[in-house]
Amino acid sequence: MSKTALDDLPMWVVTQNPTDMPGMFVARLNVWNNEAGQYVPTTSVVARKTRDALWIEMERMGLTFLMRDPNDAPQIVGVFL
Repeated sequence: MSKTALDDLPMWVVTQNPTDMPGMFVARLNVWNNEAGQYVPTTSVVARKTRDALWIEMERMGLTFLMRDPNDAPQIVGVFL
């Protein structure tokens, strides 16, 4: 398949209190999959007990936070790009 603009736009999806890590703020790296036509999660995860601790870590990577879309699942806080 041909390369798209989304191939170069990985995103870290932030959730609060996910079932696999209760009580944590978790950022999971998602990358675009052309075959699936959607973003898919990778095994890269950053988890912290507090929102502030996670934000510090993500901002150290030079990432910018975007609030969740109203259509996102309720446990999604937003994404870092």
